[in-house]
Amino acid sequence: MKYSEHYNQHYDKIYSLVEFKIKKYFIDCKSKKLNYGICYNDLLVIINKYLKNRISEKNTDIKALHTIFNNRLLRYSEDEIDLIIENDILIEFQKLNNIELPKTNSIYKLINEFALRDVLKEITRLLQNNSRLFQLFYELNEFDQFEIKYYRLQRLDDTEIFINLNKRKNPHLYTEPNTTFFNNETANELSLKNPSLPLAITILNEIGFFELEKLKSFTDNQLSQLIAIIQIKDPNNKNELRSIGGNIRMVKGSNDNPSRYTAGSNKNESLAKSLLTEIKLGL
Repeated sequence: MKYSEHYNQHYDKIYSLVEFKIKKYFIDCKSKKLNYGICYNDLLVIINKYLKNRISEKNTDIKALHTIFNNRLLRYSEDEIDLIIENDILIEFQKLNNIELPKTNSIYKLINEFALRDVLKEITRLLQNNSRLFQLFYELNEFDQFEIKYYRLQRLDDTEIFINLNKRKNPHLYTEPNTTFFNNETANELSLKNPSLPLAITILNEIGFFELEKLKSFTDNQLSQLIAIIQIKDPNNKNELRSIGGNIRMVKGSNDNPSRYTAGSNKNESLAKSLLTEIKLGL
């Protein structure tokens, strides 16, 4: 068997086993009604302590060989596992005193040690990077879909499993805002060709929001992101920002006809005036 095949098979086997054990660990913690933070921190300590007691950490020669192994992608463009072992590790390994290394006295046992260490390092990285996902599994007591996975090229918040769990834990984050309150106009009315402004921007204009000293240094894009947040919308959605930004530019260019952007000129005049009255009474 090629060195790479042996490493990959052992890596996958160990990864599945560790993932299963961590799942059982969380389930056990949950049954004891422990807080997630306590359970999570203890798990990281357990893994770290276990790693420190491995021969690949305690023995400087083995540790040095593992460092060489981890640099394989820098040295070889393909077949990197097989080549790094054949050309760079095997000769050095054979020089070591096997009496001092009873648990790694063959190259395949050494590869097993490398795989184990790499798995635990990767598991630790994912536990730290995706802690919010594991907290959802834990607090919802939902372990049927439990996984420790690297979501390549995808933000954790955008993964299907995170969204599904977070909707159950925090449904309000996925509820559409009350568009009657914030913006009671159609998509066509958001066009620059239409003279009326969205209700939210009209009200902000009425109370002098755009005249605040600190906001004068904001770019149109920064103001758009701020208003998107106020409207409980995604501040990184380019379509939203484009619509909001267009209306902001209309507000800024309204000096020749300021009444055009007041509550009285808004399509929802009565609602705009009512909201303004409530706001001013609360100031």
